[in-house]
Amino acid sequence: MSATTEARLRVAICGGGIGGLALACALSKVTDITVDVYEAASEFQEIGAGVMLRPRNLRFLTELGLMNEIAAINGRSSEKRESAEPAMAYYRA
Repeated sequence: MSATTEARLRVAICGGGIGGLALACALSKVTDITVDVYEAASEFQEIGAGVMLRPRNLRFLTELGLMNEIAAINGRSSEKRESAEPAMAYYRA
């Protein structure tokens, strides 16, 4: 968006979790939308939760251009998987 063009829509996203940040990333690709993310926590930190990404989620993250960053922190789970579906796992060693 140029300095002379004003955004036609301003979006407030409440929550800086995976859903809120993915939505913010997707909306930021539209030039006439301004996005503000509001998060109650004073800083981002690990909360010990796991995230499972299904093939549809992986396609969405690829479309957002985020897969290289996710692949860089990807770890392998020690649990045996029975499914042949694509998957990623992250764990803190």
